[in-house]
Amino acid sequence: MLGDGEAIVSGTVKVRAHYFEDGNVQLQTTKAFHPACIFLETPRMLGTVIIEQVRTAESALQCGLERMYDNVSVKTAKAMRRVLPITHVKMNWNIHELSLNRSFSLSKNAQQER
Repeated sequence: MLGDGEAIVSGTVKVRAHYFEDGNVQLQTTKAFHPACIFLETPRMLGTVIIEQVRTAESALQCGLERMYDNVSVKTAKAMRRVLPITHVKMNWNIHELSLNRSFSLSKNAQQER
């Protein structure tokens, strides 16, 4: 928006990123930047001032994304995982114990069928 020596600059950035180094994470975000009032001595300054505003906004967004990616494995992924399954009982992943339990179940079922 242009006026007498002043303009208001605002904008929105939409980001879609795919991060798969330690997992498969997709990010979609939209960031609206608050309108900034800029004062111009000449109309030729408009392009230069707008470029600087865009550069500042992109830099702030990039820094925020970098901080978020640094914390993905520590905070975000940990928050998405369940501590316990729905049954609230920890799963025992000992393969030998699982196969032993399975064989007991099979022999118990075979005895009941007789």
